[in-house]
Amino acid sequence: MPIVLRHFSYARIKRPGLDLSFDVFNAANELTLGDEPAGLVLEVFAVDGRTIAPLVELAIEALRDWPVEYAFGGDSTFTNRYVQAHLREKEAGRTLHVRDFLWPFTFSKDLAGVSEGTLRQLPVFRTGREAGGAWVWLFEDLYIGHNDHYAAAASALGLRSLWEQEILYGSGER
Repeated sequence: MPIVLRHFSYARIKRPGLDLSFDVFNAANELTLGDEPAGLVLEVFAVDGRTIAPLVELAIEALRDWPVEYAFGGDSTFTNRYVQAHLREKEAGRTLHVRDFLWPFTFSKDLAGVSEGTLRQLPVFRTGREAGGAWVWLFEDLYIGHNDHYAAAASALGLRSLWEQEILYGSGER
């Protein structure tokens, strides 16, 4: 994988109905997020196209083939929200962690202990187990969903929502 990413990171990869790209999230600390997150974190995002299933299928395929500890993806607005909130919190002397949030697509080895019953009852589009962890496909289009469902799913998994008021607007701007 390091060879693939060295040559193809951010390059468009064409799949039927979708152009996409891979990135090892914050590999060179380009977002000045410090050492978070640790381990191999894969960010998969759509560049162009409205067909989401091939993107998620490719992400799950990568989980099987590479030693990924954590993967996340979705519409770029989620990453933008996170980075803006992270920078606001950093200025205030607090820290946000990528792994503390439920992303539109989330895989984590930390979710391995979540029971089958909990996974089945989540108000999300799909869930599954792969590579010693669990994955959650939050919204069918990885973008638009119901806030109450998102908040409930995040809470059931012990995670936070990127739609919280503090993330969207900052803790002092409510």
